[in-house]
Amino acid sequence: MSAILSPIGGAAAQFFNNLGVILAGGKLYTYAAGTLSALATYTDSTAATSNSNPVILDSTGRPPNEIWLQNSTGYKFVLTDANNVTIGTWDNIQGINSASSTPPEWLSNGLAVTYVSASQFSVSGNLTGLFSVNRRIQYGLSSGTYYGFVSASSYDGSTTTTVTVGVDSTALNNTLYYVNQSFLSSVNPSIPQNYTQDLGGTTAQRPTTTSNPPAALNMPYLDYTLGNGTTTAVPIWCTNITGSTVTWSNAAGMPV
Repeated sequence: MSAILSPIGGAAAQFFNNLGVILAGGKLYTYAAGTLSALATYTDSTAATSNSNPVILDSTGRPPNEIWLQNSTGYKFVLTDANNVTIGTWDNIQGINSASSTPPEWLSNGLAVTYVSASQFSVSGNLTGLFSVNRRIQYGLSSGTYYGFVSASSYDGSTTTTVTVGVDSTALNNTLYYVNQSFLSSVNPSIPQNYTQDLGGTTAQRPTTTSNPPAALNMPYLDYTLGNGTTTAVPIWCTNITGSTVTWSNAAGMPV
């Protein structure tokens, strides 16, 4: 097995704490991406010798050896001081010029996050642009990796951004230790046009019967293949598709 140079601590690296002080005796832990399962790194490209895990930084804040990663493998890095106080977390990291052809869906930001409540966390600075409303997020708890979206994001005008989360399954708790954002932003996302398109009132595809939404409404549609094999343009306010039957809603969200 060959290894690929790590972009974090790989060669000639030096680490500092958040005050710019040399991180003497600091620790660099490595895990499989999205987990807390330890994953080995190596001292050179041959992958013959593993580094210690954690890698213990010397008095100058440098790793004692180079850090090389398994090819096409995602890692999580956690940097702490000598007393195991976390300084930064970076997830879904692969070696430089890794052979993996699949870009990560989740962007590791290394931010220190603070648990606020079951549906909120905070970060330092004005990061409302990063955590924009409706952007998908990935977050780590001691019990595993979970997903949700940003439902609100506010900056106090001084030091802190508070983010409110709509969770898919599991609420936040005080073991929260990282939050990654999705590759696509919720602001001007690069979703292909054939997935979401506004047909601009085309009568051939915009329903006009009394059981469907009014034709005058100009709203996005999705192409959907029904159970009978036909394809139709389905408004985003369609509430249910069962077989070849489509149930619509009106502007108040009530069936019509």
